[in-house]
Formats: sequence, structure tokens, C-alpha cells
Amino acid sequence: MTLTYSYELGQIIILLLQIIDRTINCYYLTHIWFDLKAIIMKSIVFIILLASASLYSQTESKSNSDKVVESVPISVINEVPVFPGCEYALGKKGRKACLNRKMNEHVMEAFNRDIFDCIEKEQVLNEETNEYENRCIEMRPGRVIIYLMFKIGVSGLAENITARASHPVIVKETIRIAKLLPKMEPGRQKGKVVRTGYTLPIVFNVQ
Repeated sequence: MTLTYSYELGQIIILLLQIIDRTINCYYLTHIWFDLKAIIMKSIVFIILLASASLYSQTESKSNSDKVVESVPISVINEVPVFPGCEYALGKKGRKACLNRKMNEHVMEAFNRDIFDCIEKEQVLNEETNEYENRCIEMRPGRVIIYLMFKIGVSGLAENITARASHPVIVKETIRIAKLLPKMEPGRQKGKVVRTGYTLPIVFNVQ
């Protein structure tokens, strides 16, 4: 029962009560009618309040469901997010390949490789000055593997960014460059704009 319907029903009942008021002249019947009318009026108020609470509950439920935005992995999404410059890539496979290529290009251009030359600093005693000074520790030669994980939000921007790497400095740098990603066209699942889960493996060869 909707609030409008309950209100209209209450108005009709009140009108009927007013008509009955005018037709009852007997004192005894009037006394009984007064008590009965009070009960009916309380029932009307209760019905309207109950309908109001039900309507509010339905509105809140719909509002909360609208706020929930589905998250779909890039591997199964119907319509892949579009990275700037990939607008004319053909088909889902073409756009996905373009997206991956652009992501890697962004990483290679934005990542500060100098951090590998000074991954940490340690204090070393300078025998000439007899003072401690900071000295850089280089990253050991070999492959550095990083996993960058984030979601392409409904706004097209990267969000919920996390990274896994062998050192906190590398993690920090990886998150920094992810925040520099340009705004993209968000992905869609069954025609609905959704958040897209994306994982990018990154490999550097440290000499």
C-alpha cells in the first residue's frame, strides 16, 4: 500500500464519518458512535504511519542498491575500458591489447629507475672527517618483478591502487606512477558502467 493510496483512503473514511455524524441524533447512539469514531481515527493514523515507514524503507533500499557499483575483472568484462589513443582499436581483443600496450608504455616512461641506484641509504663513517654520512645501497643485479593492481573506476580514473614488490621503495614508486594514469573510458558489463579490476605485471632488468 503506497502512502498516497493510504492518505486518500483516510480522507474517504473521514468524509464518511462526517456524514454519519450528521445523521445520528440519538444520545445513546451518539455516545457509542463517538467511541467507535475515536477507534477508527486511530486506525487511520496507524495505517498512514505504517505506509510511510514502508515507503521510506523501500526508498532507502533502492538508494543503497544504486550506490553499489559492480566490479568485474578485465579478463571477463564485456566492454574493455578504453585508454586514450585506443578509441579506434577493433573489437574487444583489439582494445584490450591496446590497453595493455598503453599501460606498459606509461610505466616505462613514468617509472623512476634511479631508485635502483639508491634503494636504501646507510650511515658510514668517513675516516677522513671522522663523521657519519649517508651512502646509497644499490639494488642487486637481476630481474625485479612488480605487480601493480588497481580498479578503473566508473569515473575512468585508477582507484584502490596497491602494489607488490621486493622493497617498499619500489612499491611506493609503483603506486605513484599508477596515480598518474590518464582518465579512461570506463568498462561496461551488460551495458552498465562498472569498475574494472586490472593487474599489471612489471619487469625490470637491473644491471
